[in-house]
Amino acid sequence: MTAAELSLRETSRLLGVPEEAVRRWARKGSLPSRVDGEDFLFLRSEVEAWARRLGMKLRDPRTPSEDSGTRKSADLGEALRRGGLLRDIEGESLREVYANMVAKMDLPGSLSPETLLDRLLQREELATTGIGNGIAIPHPRHPLQGLLPAARVTVVQLAHPIDFKAVDGLPVDLLLVCLSTSLKEHLGLLKECAHLLQKPGASRTLHEATSIDEVLALL
Repeated sequence: MTAAELSLRETSRLLGVPEEAVRRWARKGSLPSRVDGEDFLFLRSEVEAWARRLGMKLRDPRTPSEDSGTRKSADLGEALRRGGLLRDIEGESLREVYANMVAKMDLPGSLSPETLLDRLLQREELATTGIGNGIAIPHPRHPLQGLLPAARVTVVQLAHPIDFKAVDGLPVDLLLVCLSTSLKEHLGLLKECAHLLQKPGASRTLHEATSIDEVLALL
């Protein structure tokens, strides 16, 4: 590994996305990389150029302050209680699904469904939030500071799978919609969601849950 190269973790921090998403992009060949042992290495210049083409905001991957303590910065259980569970959301396209979804969310008066829909679609235009295995983690490009009193994660079960342009090419039928009020909180929620999805049986529970309490039991 040279000084100009980044590890998988550093690239994840630089792009502000989960490590699994970076690994999938590397495997697919959409993000330039090279294999080093059992994982990938990335040239920072190539990652930055790739991100600029997609309009993604970059951060310093070697700044520890944003990563340290992120598990304490976001309580996934409380965020899930606030966000709740939405079942059988209809839609034949990503836009239709998002529109139907935000219309059913219990949003504060400071955040209109139209504003949230616009923010989610703007983020999706940069790169897919479909992380694979039929799951996506939609979120606005920037935290909703001033528009949202506290972070929330909404579990959304779709009535029919739709094409999300996911990294593995599979259609998506489950969303974990992450809404945060700060970058640190956002990174913490993404990390907690990744941990949740790694639990045995988590995917099946999330797909089949009929109440948010069933999801909270995974924690």
